[in-house]
Parts: sequence; C-alpha cells; structure tokens
Amino acid sequence: MKGRTIRGGPIVGILLLVFAGCALTGDRGRITTADAAVSFNVDVGYFHDELSPYGRWVNVSYGQAWVPRGTYTGWRPYTNGYWQYTDYGWTWASNEPWGWATYHYGRWYYDPFYGWAWVPDTVWGPAWVAWRTGDDWVGWAPLPPAAGWSVNAGFTGGSVINRIPSSQWCFVEGSHWTDRNVRVRLLPATQNVTLISRTRNVTNIGVSGDRAVNRSIDVATAERLTRSRVQRVSVADAPRQIQVPRQVQAQRQGQSHGRTQGNDQKRLDSFLRDEHRRLQTQQADEMRAAQRSQDRSELQRRHQAENKAFEQHATRERQQMKQSGRPSYEPFDRTTVQSSPAKPANGNKGQGKNNGQGASNKGHGKSG
Repeated sequence: MKGRTIRGGPIVGILLLVFAGCALTGDRGRITTADAAVSFNVDVGYFHDELSPYGRWVNVSYGQAWVPRGTYTGWRPYTNGYWQYTDYGWTWASNEPWGWATYHYGRWYYDPFYGWAWVPDTVWGPAWVAWRTGDDWVGWAPLPPAAGWSVNAGFTGGSVINRIPSSQWCFVEGSHWTDRNVRVRLLPATQNVTLISRTRNVTNIGVSGDRAVNRSIDVATAERLTRSRVQRVSVADAPRQIQVPRQVQAQRQGQSHGRTQGNDQKRLDSFLRDEHRRLQTQQADEMRAAQRSQDRSELQRRHQAENKAFEQHATRERQQMKQSGRPSYEPFDRTTVQSSPAKPANGNKGQGKNNGQGASNKGHGKSG
C-alpha cells in the first residue's frame, strides 16, 4: 500500500469499483454488472460512514483504523466466509456485513491495544492475503499495511510475508479449503508453527489490466487438493464478492454522499474518547511498573502534564472542527509533553535570589 495508505484525517483517494462496475441488491443478493468501470473521488469519511455501525474508528501508528465490534475470542480476518474462484482468481466472499470493504480494500494488522484493526486503502483486490500450501494443507493470512500493490509495480509485499506471526495464519486441510463454512474447518492456531514448516509460500498477486488478480493457487492444484472440479464463477454470477453500498449507486446517479457536521462531531468525540482511554491505559501501566516511590512521584508529575496537554489537544481539535467543518483527527503525542521539574525542598528553592536566601537560611535559620 505504498503511497496509498490513508493516514490521519480525511484525504482524497480513488475508490476503484471493479468488476466493470458491480452492484449488489440485498445483503445476500447477487452481483450484477453495470455498463462500465467507474472511479469515484472519496475520502476516509466514506468508510467512516459505512463501517461505523459495525465497529469503531481509532488512531494507530498507521493513521485511522477501524476495529470491528462483536467478534468472538480467537477471531481472525478472512475466517467467516468462503473462497470463490472468479475472473480475478481466488476471491474472499464474506458473511460479515462489512466484508465488502475490509476484505477487498485496505490491510489488516494486529494492534497490541485494540486487537485486529483494518487500515483503509482505495485499491480493490480479490483478497489481500498471503498463501501457503504443502502436504495437502492450505493456509492464508492477512497482509499487513506494509504490503503494497500497484498497476505499474504489481505486488511489492513479498518481504513482509515471512514476518507475519504464526498465530495470524489460518490453515485447513486442502480438501476443505473451499467449503462454504470454512471457519469450522480451521486448525487450532497452536498447530500453525508445525504447519508453516510443512508448507511453502505461494503468494502470487498479479496484474490483469488495471486490477489485482490472485494467482496464488492454480486451478489444477486446487482440484487436486479439493478432489473436485473448480467452477470458475463469472462476475455476474458471483455471490457477495463485493458489496457496493447504495451511496455509491447514488453517486453514479449524480447524488451526493453527504457528510453532516453532526456525524463528524460524533466521530471526533469518539476519536478523542479512544485517545484519552489509550493515554490512561498507558499511564496506568507505567504506574504499575514503577518500583520506587520516587519513580511514582515523577510519573505522577509527568502524567499531570500529559493530561493537561491532552485537554489542550482536544480543545484544538474541536476548534479545528468548528472553523473548517472537518475534524483533523490529529493523534495525541505524549512524547512531546514536558513535565514540570520537581519542587525543591523548603530552604533550597531554585537559583539566584532564592538560592542565596536558601544558603542564608541554612546557616542562620529562618528569618522572622
């Protein structure tokens, strides 16, 4: 995603609606082809509007990211759905209502504070995952934000695949990897280290025209693994490959996909709450780790300065919203906050006159 990751506040990108301009009718409807490929200028607010009902937006090291709500323990991306072979290779068909965005645009990564988070991007793909096969096993894992793709350069994320943690891989027996409910066939993540050693990286995300195409597992290998004939599904017949929301259809008809100041204000309030919660968690962790009372006293002074700085930061964010009508979603950087120095003991306050007075008091006692 080099040069395409949406960082910080809203920026303008090109949302490529592939499949020659797909449209979906209903949550479990069928995709129908439109007349031509269409590109739209969109900003991160588009994803905000569509995904906010299903999760929350937070600020992470990559910028703005979305964290799904209501996932179960041990949930991983690309598990609730199935693999469908299409014109663009192996495509993930999600059972989740937000899958049209998070499995075909952007990248996933595991954040130590928030858990699985999706970083938006504007280029569509059949599925942004790495692949492994071997000994009748098939595995896939979400590609991190560092994995890029472009029409001119193709896939540029090969170097990051070997750094994907073993726990993030999904493995199934080859005979089951195209099952409609593949989630129930996933092997426990505790077996992933062994399965990685028994498989090899076969990731092959190529270019077809101006689209990404997944050539990681060829049809002959897929048919050998599944012991069945692979049916290639055309764009028009592929169910739930990508769900284009009604707002996009409205744009195609010349209607605006409006952003209201009220919605922006709610998102900004949510963003600031998340930022404050993260600051408080970091501060609490530091206090628990402090060994000496002197360390804790210094931490308290620094935390007080950070809290004051955060209040000023939140005020600036709200003023930005009021003046421009759009929030900036500027992250709070606690590393730039300088805490006040410790107050010296009575009789030794600072330098200059106070220091001289302190020396006098030390030799002669306090004056009346």
